[in-house]
Amino acid sequence: YSAAVPEALWIALSGTLALFAASALVHLARQRQQLELAQQLQREQRERLRALGLLASIADSFDDAIFAKDTEGRYTLFNQAAARFAGQSPEAVIGQDDHKLFPPEQADMLIGIGRQVMARQQPLTHEEQLDTAQGPRVFLSTSGPLRDGAGAVIGTFGISRDITHLKQSELALRRANRALLTSRECGQAVMRATDETE
Repeated sequence: YSAAVPEALWIALSGTLALFAASALVHLARQRQQLELAQQLQREQRERLRALGLLASIADSFDDAIFAKDTEGRYTLFNQAAARFAGQSPEAVIGQDDHKLFPPEQADMLIGIGRQVMARQQPLTHEEQLDTAQGPRVFLSTSGPLRDGAGAVIGTFGISRDITHLKQSELALRRANRALLTSRECGQAVMRATDETE
């Protein structure tokens, strides 16, 4: 037995080393998989950031206010036109809700529209009169549900066109028509009164 003891120790030591080497190889393989997964996630994130940058660049090229909100009504996209109306930078607005930009009753109205769009899961077109950094403005807005890749609603998007000048022109036209009708009615009354006196 005395000759077998050193041999048994070498066998046990060799077995332990083999087990340690196998476990190190398994650990290295897992780390390599995790590294590959992390690199893939980084590539996907870079692609998403590039797509978001492209989307922001496109949105900034429009004169219409373009925005997106999460399900809590916080802005996740706010283009330069929207920033001009708000009088704040897009960076200052991202993560905030409408109470940061508008008086309470207007903010509540906008938040209600967002909730309605998410509940109905359909676009909604409406006019809204808002107090902006450029004074009171009238917007023709289309809001719709914002969906993720699986189709679940993750917020809302909106495009708002300033139609203040159009509304002012319509009002001036109505006033001119009323004045014309009034003057025509006065002229007809004068003609009747003249006919009656003759």
